[in-house]
Amino acid sequence: MSNGDIFVGEVRSHWRKDAEWTAAMQASVREREFANWRKAVEKSFGWLDEDPG
Repeated sequence: MSNGDIFVGEVRSHWRKDAEWTAAMQASVREREFANWRKAVEKSFGWLDEDPG
């Protein structure tokens, strides 16, 4: 057993679920908002000048 295995086992032994959420957004709203988010991300491409000069 490696040190990584010991660490993972230690973490797992202390893990517990604190909360659980259920999606309540309507599919049509989710699809619209996701499309808006993707559009915003696409508009951000090339925003930063890579030439520091």
